[in-house]
Amino acid sequence: MAKGRDKTADSLLPVLEFFRTRQQTGLLSVERLRNGQLEEGEIYLRAGRPVYAAAGQLAGQDALNLLLTWSPIRFAFFPDAPYPMRSDSSSLPAARLTPLLPGVARSESDPQLPLAPEKVNDDAAGYIGISTYGSSYKPGLEWLVPRRLSNDLSVLSLLSRRQRSVYLLVDGRRTVADLARCTKKSVQEIERILIELQEQGLVAI
Repeated sequence: MAKGRDKTADSLLPVLEFFRTRQQTGLLSVERLRNGQLEEGEIYLRAGRPVYAAAGQLAGQDALNLLLTWSPIRFAFFPDAPYPMRSDSSSLPAARLTPLLPGVARSESDPQLPLAPEKVNDDAAGYIGISTYGSSYKPGLEWLVPRRLSNDLSVLSLLSRRQRSVYLLVDGRRTVADLARCTKKSVQEIERILIELQEQGLVAI
C-alpha cells in the first residue's frame, strides 16, 4: 500500500459518487493489486466531477474507463492537492479544467433514475480525447442506469449472445460502467449493445 491509501472499496464507482454528492475538489489516488503487481492511478476532482485521470500510460477518458474496471481498490483523497502537472505526451494539459464526466443529476423522487447529463460542446469533448464525430457517444454515459421495459425472458431466444450477456444484467440499478465491468467489455461496446436493445424496445436508457 502506498501514498496513504488506507481506505478500501469494491470498485471506483461508489467512491466517485460519494465525492460527487459532496462536490469535493482534490486528488483521488487509487491502487489495486493484480497478479502480485501494484497498479496505480489518479483522478482529479473539481466540485466532485472528474476533470483529469491517469493510469499507467493512459490519460483522460481511457484512463478513467480502465480505473472503473478495477476491483477491489484502495484509495486516498487529498483535498489540498494541486491539479496534476504531467510532462508526458499522454497527459491532459493542465491549463483548462474541462470535465471528463459531467455530473449526472438524479431525481429527488427516484434516486435510481438519472436525469439528462449536462451538455458538453464538441470543442470541450475533443479536448479531453472524446471523439464526437460519427459517434453517438454521450459524455456522462458511464453514469446512466438502463432499465428493462419488460421482464419477459422469452425474448432471450431472439437476442445474440453478446446482447444476452448485457440484457440479463440490466436491473435498473447497475450503471453503464457497472455493465462494462461485469461483462469485461468497453463502455463504448456496452453503449452499442444498449442502443441495439433500445431499438428492439427492450430497454430504456
